[in-house]
Amino acid sequence: GLILATPLLLAALAAASRRLPLSPRLALRDAGRNRSASAPAVAAVMAATLGAVAAVVTTTSYTAHGRAGYQAVAPLGEVVV
Repeated sequence: GLILATPLLLAALAAASRRLPLSPRLALRDAGRNRSASAPAVAAVMAATLGAVAAVVTTTSYTAHGRAGYQAVAPLGEVVV
């Protein structure tokens, strides 16, 4: 849904960029004018971000599950070889 709305989002950001400094204002204006070229790049960045977030959530969940189920085999202060 968000990927399909990317061209409209770019147009809205370009219209709202009047208060920004020169460089971001020009970049957003250019992205708004060339939505057909900018939308795939924005969609690729969103997909990469989604993949990174999914990997972090999966790793954190796996670590938390492992810590919750941990049981020590030896009494505190002893070493098992």
